[in-house]
Amino acid sequence: TLSTSYNDQITHHDYVYRHIIANPDSVFVLDSVIPYMDYAFRETKVSASFYINHKINILHSIKFGCMTDAYIFNYIHTIRNLSTYDFEYRFNYAGNAILFQPYVQWKYKIRENVVLNAGLHSQFFTLNNSVSWIEPRLGLKWDMDSKQSLSAAIGMHSQTQPTYIYFYHHPTTTPAPELYNKNIGF
Repeated sequence: TLSTSYNDQITHHDYVYRHIIANPDSVFVLDSVIPYMDYAFRETKVSASFYINHKINILHSIKFGCMTDAYIFNYIHTIRNLSTYDFEYRFNYAGNAILFQPYVQWKYKIRENVVLNAGLHSQFFTLNNSVSWIEPRLGLKWDMDSKQSLSAAIGMHSQTQPTYIYFYHHPTTTPAPELYNKNIGF
């Protein structure tokens, strides 16, 4: 399977100065409008996945696979410091990363209407070299009849943060990569 997605968020905010006219209605009057904040967050994701499913016999099957997401980031965000009137960066990053997720799953048909799934999942994120080596998973499904089933599952499920979180840094006019939040793990 191969797919792609693109996310584009663009905004412009103005700071509105106003004052009150001294009259019985206390009317606000526009004084001035200045640019206050701008950002453009652009993210492209290309995803590829594959699996190999092997039926060992009527009761057992095994599935191996890998899901891979390639990200292309372009985040820029500036905000006006109202003390100095200079614009400062909150985000200023362009780059890429890959998330690899290999897995193996064993399916055991305990009875005609009861299936046990057990598996191992792993993740590696190249942006910050985060690794989750072994995430066990276990699930059980009981088909009560042709229209109803009951399922239960347990497992360890790590995840990446929303990607823009990795690139925020303390506002400065010259952002330094060591100030990014890239050290946040799964």
